[in-house]
Amino acid sequence: MSTTPADTSPLSLTIVSATGSELPVTSLRDGRFDDLYRLQRCLAEVEKPFYAAFGEDEFVNEEGFRSLVDSGDTLIAIDGQKDDAIDSFVCVAPSVFARYYNAAVADIFIGVDSAQAKAGMFRKWIDIATAHARKLGYVTSLVQTFVTNVGAYNDLREAGYEFCAVLPTSGRLRGVGVTDTVLWRKYVVERNDFDFSVRRVPRDECWYFGSSRPRKPMELPRRYTLKNGTVVEMNNLQSEDVDAYCHLFVEATERGEGYTADETNPELTRHLLQNGNVGTCIFKTVDTSEVVAAGLLLPATFSRTTDPLVCGGAMVVRPDFASTGLGTLLMQVWPEMATSYGFDAVFGETFAKHTAVLHMSIKNGMRLIGCIPGTIKLPTDGWGDTILTYMQFGRYVKASKM
Repeated sequence: MSTTPADTSPLSLTIVSATGSELPVTSLRDGRFDDLYRLQRCLAEVEKPFYAAFGEDEFVNEEGFRSLVDSGDTLIAIDGQKDDAIDSFVCVAPSVFARYYNAAVADIFIGVDSAQAKAGMFRKWIDIATAHARKLGYVTSLVQTFVTNVGAYNDLREAGYEFCAVLPTSGRLRGVGVTDTVLWRKYVVERNDFDFSVRRVPRDECWYFGSSRPRKPMELPRRYTLKNGTVVEMNNLQSEDVDAYCHLFVEATERGEGYTADETNPELTRHLLQNGNVGTCIFKTVDTSEVVAAGLLLPATFSRTTDPLVCGGAMVVRPDFASTGLGTLLMQVWPEMATSYGFDAVFGETFAKHTAVLHMSIKNGMRLIGCIPGTIKLPTDGWGDTILTYMQFGRYVKASKM
């Protein structure tokens, strides 16, 4: 493993604009955030563009966009003929798909308009962004583009990116409505050359976004008889059970059963439960009041809309109850639980080695939509991939290609 820190040498870049002008590329300076945010909103509000840089309501909250910029590295192209206005930009930030805080995976956001994309600036920015991700010490870079941006596909392939997954109902475009996004990835350095000491914490603001759609509360508590004869009661998480709830996920992490230590940090879990718009459920034995299984739903971090249609799911079952049908029971209540919080679909990320969990997910209505390599690094198994699964149970207006 390399011990060389990220390259912090000054930039010396230019990019040719859509009008043929050579524009200097520099790092975002203090005092220019407002200009950058105004450009982002202009790009987001174009109706049916040839190339959509941002969703209609993506980062409609300035605080969310500032969090992205603060967590990443932003490069801007300056147009000297227009009073040094920001012509276009790229932001390289720790990926929301990384399953740990010391992220080796970067998300790339490219802010160019349709005319610039047609003139080849999207393609040029991809090369600059990928090189910058390498300079910052990332292993993999991801580009999540809207499914309607068919013109961008060839640019991404030419730049060495490979198709990774389609993420349904994960964006909203002006004049189009709800649409899907397509995820592309590229290794920018060899995995063995990555230095974990130089990465920063990924953003998490979208964990707190909630759905504005009407909720339909579940009727709880409920009782079920498991295969081993144990009677369990399902209910929302209560304050007195938070410690036991957190402990279940921590133990699952220690056994290497689906989560990283960063994801199951008890302090983060408590923070989410107290401040985030999340859904929870627990299963307790009726006779001994032991917490033997738990589930969590929260807005999908990859959603490129402030009001996500899709939620992410996490579940854990105590080992001695692994063959009692509790896992299947959790899968079966996902749609109702998600609908009760206003979501239309649930998305899952499963470690590739956990074939039994994948089989159970597929058997209970989830479908495979892709695989993201190198998103996890476990103490005992090294680098690993995550398999993306998805279940749609609501209705949405699907965009057609333009």
